Amino acid sequence: MKNLFLITLLVFGLNSFGQTSSGIIINEIKFQTDTVEELMEIEWSKIREIMTYSSEKEIDLILVYANANIDKPLQKRLDRFELKFTISEDAFDEEIEKIKYQLQKLLSFKNKIERKSL
Repeated sequence: MKNLFLITLLVFGLNSFGQTSSGIIINEIKFQTDTVEELMEIEWSKIREIMTYSSEKEIDLILVYANANIDKPLQKRLDRFELKFTISEDAFDEEIEKIKYQLQKLLSFKNKIERKSL
C-alpha cells in the first residue's frame, strides 16, 4: 500500500503540486487500487503529515477503484468508481472518521454482492 501511495502521489499529484513563496501547494491526493480492501489500509497519519507541508487549508482526497475483473461481464461486481472528499487540517479527525465509515459500508456492500453471485 505504501508503494501504491507513493507512485500514485507522484504520477497523479505532480500537476497538483506547485511551489510559491509561501510554501508548497498540494491540491489533491489520489489513491488508485483494484481492491476495495486496500482503501481500508490508507495510512491516515501520512495524509495528516502531507497536509502540514501544504500551504492550502483544504486538500481533495480522491479514492479510485479500478475493478480488475471488468472482463467478466456476467459476474456481479462493483464497477470502477471514484470518490472525492475534501479534508481540512482543522477538522481532519472528524472527516477521516466519516470517510472510514463510508469505506466500511462500501466494503460491506461489495462483500454482499460477491456472496450473492456465488
